[in-house]
Amino acid sequence: MDRRHQQRNFLSCRQRSNLIPTKLVLKIKLASDGSVDKYKARCVVAGYRQTAGLDYDPEVVYSPMAEPTALRLVLAISSALKLNIDHLDMKTTFLNGEIPENEQFFCSPPPRFRVSDGMGWLIKKGVYGAHQSGSIWAKTFRTRMHKNYPQYVEDGNERCDYVMRESEELAPINLDELRGLKIEKNENIIIMIMNTDDMLIAYSDNSRDLVDSFKEIE
Repeated sequence: MDRRHQQRNFLSCRQRSNLIPTKLVLKIKLASDGSVDKYKARCVVAGYRQTAGLDYDPEVVYSPMAEPTALRLVLAISSALKLNIDHLDMKTTFLNGEIPENEQFFCSPPPRFRVSDGMGWLIKKGVYGAHQSGSIWAKTFRTRMHKNYPQYVEDGNERCDYVMRESEELAPINLDELRGLKIEKNENIIIMIMNTDDMLIAYSDNSRDLVDSFKEIE
């Protein structure tokens, strides 16, 4: 697509949707000892300037957040069963989700970023600040889990909790069967609680390799 066609396409899209401003959010991340760990820059969309029904679907706007009661329950179960607990921070989470074509919108770049007159950024990926980014990320993660990790079962109505439970012979264990607060010898059990771009993982000792491989892939 040549530049002239790109400009015409941008202007026609600009007439039917808002041109959303963006800004850079700068932050200094500190290490545990107080020293500077890294300098962080994030481009954020002014989502309050988006128009419902034009720039996003208001019916499916949400962020994948587990209920505090579910989190406390998992911590209590982990304590009773002596499960390991890890915390996983997913990097650039929202960028993993692709915005549907009918919800893609145009943004003006942050100050001091140069673009040609009449040009802008067409947002095709989830970005921080956009209304639909959380729900798109949640849908992307669920689709990936169903495809690559079918042994994990969604627990409850939150769509943020995933449980994998297998016997020593790697046979799946029915989660609806009441078994009491106990695990069998050499049983694999992994419980994952997702809160947007953070994840809490509780797991048995013999499931450590499975959890480590999941972290490396994801």
